[in-house]
Amino acid sequence: MRRGARAAALPWSGEAREALEAILNELAKEGIRPGDRRQFKDRRVVRAFAFLNGAARVEPEYLEWRSTACGTTRTSNPRRWRR
Repeated sequence: MRRGARAAALPWSGEAREALEAILNELAKEGIRPGDRRQFKDRRVVRAFAFLNGAARVEPEYLEWRSTACGTTRTSNPRRWRR
């Protein structure tokens, strides 16, 4: 099996699913609504990141880049957090 296929087959933990849902809810509160395509791509990237780190499944810590990429942290988007 190719590495890409193995990464795509990596399961998500329940905590990771909840964390992703929380990130999306937080973004929605701020008026940011990633489209279906973006969410699909992000899930693939998260699985690949977890796979490259040797994980057996996707855990919440592999979602940290997602919040930074979307500007949901104070350091990634300081203008938004000044309000």
